[in-house]
Amino acid sequence: HTQRNRGGIHDGETLLDHVQVGDALKHFRARDFFRIRVINPIHARGLQNDVGLARNYFEDIITKDIVARYGIRDIAELKELALYLVSNTGYSVSYNNLKNIVGIKSLSTIKNYLDHLEEAFLFQKINRFSYSIKKQRALPSKIYAGDVGFITSTAFNFSENRGHKLENLILNHLQRGGKEIF
Repeated sequence: HTQRNRGGIHDGETLLDHVQVGDALKHFRARDFFRIRVINPIHARGLQNDVGLARNYFEDIITKDIVARYGIRDIAELKELALYLVSNTGYSVSYNNLKNIVGIKSLSTIKNYLDHLEEAFLFQKINRFSYSIKKQRALPSKIYAGDVGFITSTAFNFSENRGHKLENLILNHLQRGGKEIF
């Protein structure tokens, strides 16, 4: 039996499972999101449709900020993990699941890599809500890209994944507004 809090969020869910687009982006119409392709916040930085530049930023952050700072020897493992995460933003992941999918042998290595990717603002991990701290730690987290432009430029997808991009955009918007996300 799950408890329900005042916000209507149940154990094992995230705020983003319940957020309404209209609540998060009051003056923003979802159809405009797809029409003008504001899928890529890098556009706001004047890099209109420069997917290659966004991909280069992603690569540079990994190699220059993470690998160089933490002395990571197996760069291919880190890059494969980052590619998997950017291709699966908005999905639930656990350390064990990532370990099996990416092929990294150690759970502590997975945790360290995720911590490094978060510290570099490439990704952010959102824990699922529960009144129990123990349950929060046991439940899989959701992973989001620090910039939706990285999804557009780097992710390996067969479809546009508009829903996950929009969910990621809403998360970024809520966080810029100082909202606590769980």
